[in-house]
Amino acid sequence: MLLLLVAGAQAALAQTPAANTFRVFVRGADAGIEEVTLLESPEGWTLRGSGKLRAPINLATDYWEARYDREWKPIELTINLTENTNQWTIHTTFSGAVASSDVEQNGQRQSRTNNVADDAIVLPNLIFGAYEALAARLASAQVGSQLQAFIAPQDVAVVAINGVTDETIQVPGRKIAARRWILHVGGGAS
Repeated sequence: MLLLLVAGAQAALAQTPAANTFRVFVRGADAGIEEVTLLESPEGWTLRGSGKLRAPINLATDYWEARYDREWKPIELTINLTENTNQWTIHTTFSGAVASSDVEQNGQRQSRTNNVADDAIVLPNLIFGAYEALAARLASAQVGSQLQAFIAPQDVAVVAINGVTDETIQVPGRKIAARRWILHVGGGAS
């Protein structure tokens, strides 16, 4: 996996609320957007957003929010989304090394628990703004280190940092300093 995070890393270090718009491309075609806001408080960090992805995904994220403490340890995740005609609500709380999730689809409710690292990065499927938490953690991570991601509400995955380079992106009228991480995401946590 190749990951380029510019706005996320800068926003994660900001002292004031930062709003970003993520454009999502599928097979090179514009498939939708996600609006994301990062808020800092004395208690920690809150990422929240909404978005809409067109075909072939057809997903409307009405609202999502991930809360972390000051050290970027997860506290809570809430997601409300609609996929075609299916409505989903996901609510996960974190206590130590346990993630407790309630998932509701069209009125049918399921609960599950997962063992996670107490500093796991919460990366729910198709919620791209959640990667701002990964950007914040990568800012101080070293090549060769590993982080744990919780792919809410399913399972954990190891994020191995295989490389990092500084680059410059040329856009009309200016240059943007960027850092590119080479990551491998997969496998369960050890």
